[in-house]
Amino acid sequence: MAANEKSRQKGRKALRFAPALSTSDLNLTCALLSMGIPPDPRGLCDPFTGDAGDRVFCHFAEVSLCGRFRTEALMAAWAEGEAWIERNPDHPFSYIMAFIGNRRDAQAAVQGRQPYALVLRGSSVAMIDPAARREVNETLFGLIGI
Repeated sequence: MAANEKSRQKGRKALRFAPALSTSDLNLTCALLSMGIPPDPRGLCDPFTGDAGDRVFCHFAEVSLCGRFRTEALMAAWAEGEAWIERNPDHPFSYIMAFIGNRRDAQAAVQGRQPYALVLRGSSVAMIDPAARREVNETLFGLIGI
């Protein structure tokens, strides 16, 4: 073997994990773990850094502990998203995907919103919307005796 070929091989690092069984998506990682897909026995996560910033890749075994679910198939379902859920509404992975999607949507709906003020007086409670008209909030204050 030529010296430059040895040098090239020495500089190349063998892939430690199958890319098809790895992800940098934390939601997908949690979904796979919830389906009983075990981490790859050589390790769950590896941190990487590069021009695009820091990332963590998580690695999985090929099949769930119960033997019913294949990692690659679940990852493909994840990539397909809502269309897969609609075709497989009773699949356990559909419920997990819907939960994560709903959580993301709910979180987006409240981010950036100005919080309500919670006013307690005795056993009375008023939730005051700071964006509401002054008369509305004054009416609420009046109802709880402020």
